[in-house]
Amino acid sequence: MNLATEALKMSTLYASSTAGGNVDYDAYKYDLAKSYPNIYKDRHVKKEIVGLRNTPLGSSASTEVSAFGLAREMYLKTTIKFTLGSNGTTDHTPNVAKHLYKAFISRVALLNSSREIQQIHGDMLQFRAISRDNVGEKRKWFLAGGANLQLDKTSIQAVNTNALAKAISTTHSVEQSITIYSDLPFTFFDGKFQSDDGKKTSAISNFRFLETCRVLVETAPEHEVVAGLTGHSVTGVVISKCELVVNYDIPSSSDSQEIESIYSLDVPLSVMVGNEVLTESSVTATATGALTHPVKIFNTNLAQGFVVCVHKKRDKADAEALGTKITAGTSNGTDKVGEAHASRAGSDAEVSAIANCMLRPVSQHHADTTTNTSRFGADYKRIDALTIKSSGRVLFEAETYEQVLLTTTNMCNWLDVPACSMTELALTQDANSCNDSNFYWIPFCDKPNSNAFSGALSLKGLSTIDISVTFPALTAKTYVVKVYTCFHQITSVDANSGRLIQSISS
Repeated sequence: MNLATEALKMSTLYASSTAGGNVDYDAYKYDLAKSYPNIYKDRHVKKEIVGLRNTPLGSSASTEVSAFGLAREMYLKTTIKFTLGSNGTTDHTPNVAKHLYKAFISRVALLNSSREIQQIHGDMLQFRAISRDNVGEKRKWFLAGGANLQLDKTSIQAVNTNALAKAISTTHSVEQSITIYSDLPFTFFDGKFQSDDGKKTSAISNFRFLETCRVLVETAPEHEVVAGLTGHSVTGVVISKCELVVNYDIPSSSDSQEIESIYSLDVPLSVMVGNEVLTESSVTATATGALTHPVKIFNTNLAQGFVVCVHKKRDKADAEALGTKITAGTSNGTDKVGEAHASRAGSDAEVSAIANCMLRPVSQHHADTTTNTSRFGADYKRIDALTIKSSGRVLFEAETYEQVLLTTTNMCNWLDVPACSMTELALTQDANSCNDSNFYWIPFCDKPNSNAFSGALSLKGLSTIDISVTFPALTAKTYVVKVYTCFHQITSVDANSGRLIQSISS
């Protein structure tokens, strides 16, 4: 021991690094961390969104947030009911969207004094869910949210259900009910693309102190959630019940006064959080193959980055045509499994299908190559090239699918999504080059948290942003290209009124 310690003293580099007492003795000192305030965790406080009770999809309603304390987490508990249309003599498998927790949501917004403070779109709910680093946390929300419900041809589906399944029954003319849970990752809560410490940004979620806040839920069209077969639509599709559920931190009276003393200022308390804005553009393919489409961004926000995704226009007739193929098993190659074959070709087809079942989750992915339709929620197209320019100058460029992935995976973490946890790129996609994780995050920041600067792109200081996206397409089919600008904004709390004041940072 003495030999080693004395030898280190002879090092010029070590002597220089410790000169002037520059030694970290704190690393070896025990120091009791300060205690938290006296906090009670009040879990699962429910408030029904009455306007969505027994209402068809494609509607909207809001509810007031209960004023208990500091909100730390919000989610929706939603029950959706539907009935399979009768096709005369046999049962069939409906086409139910993947990632149900977001499939029925078009947009969710937080309102204060009728002013919109933050919004989250359905696509971004899915993007943030697959981006979680904590695998257990991710899978928990996937399971509760019905993210990976299995669909198979009728003969297989009929024996796959059990008492705990969020069961897609094949029985026609009988009402079915599915309850799903949807996390609402507003940026002032804990999360990768949110706050790195939700306690610090809870000033704008102190609903006991704030003026009345409401959560607005806008729902998607019913065929984007569940569709029947061609000629046999599902009926009675309604949101039976939707509840806003909030988890609160409730400090003791004395600690609450200390926490809220920060509001006792002559000027509003300002907190930096984030928000998003959608730019959407449609294009119809004139040929089969690579399609390049430009999108112009006109907003002037202080952008952390862009999330880009593409999907075919979600058409009801195409969804029902895919439902027909799901029922028959032709959407995932299981149509020949279990059948007797009189030919070598038939036997080979069965072996191939069984091998396919073992290699990829065919019970979750379904594709109709005739209409270029994939199961909604897993219908995001592969992007083969992406360029961002301003005044002709390139700000970002990826010339291949792999290059986009190398940019994206560092923060998105899509490799933990079951459909993508494979060993070959081709196995992460269906026959239409689609999956449920083809979201492309183009960052201009070093860290994704929205409550601190780590780099950003000031769109105010640039002319129009031009984003060019290339993806595989089918002739005469219409595709929707979406660009979400994720940006920083300042939200202030007025000490006199408890009103939130939104200031768009640019």
